[in-house]
Amino acid sequence: SSSNSLIEYMAAGLPVVVSDIPGNAEMVTHEATGLIYSPGAPAALADGLQRLARAAARRARLGAAAGEAARNTYGMERCIERHAAFYRHILEGRRRS
Repeated sequence: SSSNSLIEYMAAGLPVVVSDIPGNAEMVTHEATGLIYSPGAPAALADGLQRLARAAARRARLGAAAGEAARNTYGMERCIERHAAFYRHILEGRRRS
């Protein structure tokens, strides 16, 4: 299950810092589309936030990559493709019956 708010932040081109739990870990690639820290490790969370706060270029790079990843995975075109594939699958099954 994925977090709608995480998808929205990424789609807006914002860098994200997330805990390493199912859903988050499937959406965010550490150091590529955001930063991931271990749950229950507040020092790691603080470190990730400080690293982003201090580095505008890193924020921009991670945010741009997050936006692209969100659009490629959850954008309107991708959703339409998945829905169309689902309906084709259903129709093909009915034709065989």
